[in-house]
Amino acid sequence: MYSNPFTQGGWQSSINPRASSTSNTVPQPSLFGALPFATLNPIPMFVFFRITSFSLSILNSTVMGPQGNTYFRISTDTPTPGFTIITNSTNQPTIIIEWRKHPVLEIRDIVPKQKSSQWLAKGKTFVWAPDGESIRLSV
Repeated sequence: MYSNPFTQGGWQSSINPRASSTSNTVPQPSLFGALPFATLNPIPMFVFFRITSFSLSILNSTVMGPQGNTYFRISTDTPTPGFTIITNSTNQPTIIIEWRKHPVLEIRDIVPKQKSSQWLAKGKTFVWAPDGESIRLSV
């Protein structure tokens, strides 16, 4: 049995003549990916964050994400001198940086306390660039 592969259910009926075009199956990509196939929620290639609400420096600021949502708040020396505390959107401490001769950081429940030189990705370039009233970080 031959059928037009560009009609709805064309491949389905030619591969499996018993398949119903009214079944609740997810449509498969046409021609094994040779033609465009729309996804329901494409994953963005980049997610941009803006560092705003500076109070003297970015060490006292707010990190905004997509749709202007607050992702993190950064506070230094408040309430504890010698520390930078980064809280998440629910105001829970997430990252703690202890400013020593060799700074130490901890990401709660993910990275135990260690020197920052051990944590930063080696061989990667990090770029901080001004963007209007904010600073943008690119990797």
